[in-house]
Amino acid sequence: MIRFANETDFENLAQVYQKIAVAEKVPAVFNWNFENALTELRLAKTLVYELSEQPVSFISYRELVDALEITALGTAPNFRRCGYLEALLAKLSAIAAQQDKPIWLEVHELNRAALALYQKWGFVLVQNRKKYYPDGASALVMTREKVPSQSICKLPLG
Repeated sequence: MIRFANETDFENLAQVYQKIAVAEKVPAVFNWNFENALTELRLAKTLVYELSEQPVSFISYRELVDALEITALGTAPNFRRCGYLEALLAKLSAIAAQQDKPIWLEVHELNRAALALYQKWGFVLVQNRKKYYPDGASALVMTREKVPSQSICKLPLG
């Protein structure tokens, strides 16, 4: 089930984020500590995919005047490649279409799995922020332009 996160979810989601960070082959890709992840989850809007009342995947985003900006996302390591993150991207795309806004994100240049997913979903590179991350890697800024709302599947929130 897809739903918006609430206050009781934030610590569990920050723990999911930490599990992803530990499992990641390139540690700089998920470089927030528990407190940073928790802070972002509280500041942003977060969509959650839950199974048996446990969050397994999430997308946090901020609503800007002219766009939706993805700030954090991930799927617990044991639940990867099951389509949960794509379902969340579909829901976020529907929200963006309803608001007539593009979606923006920033991704570590070495996060190949994320880059492949974003390209599959029609995100394109708009800026390369050289040596942006502490490890010296670039941040790739990508956008998915506005999509007409009638072309997006409507997923129920509950």
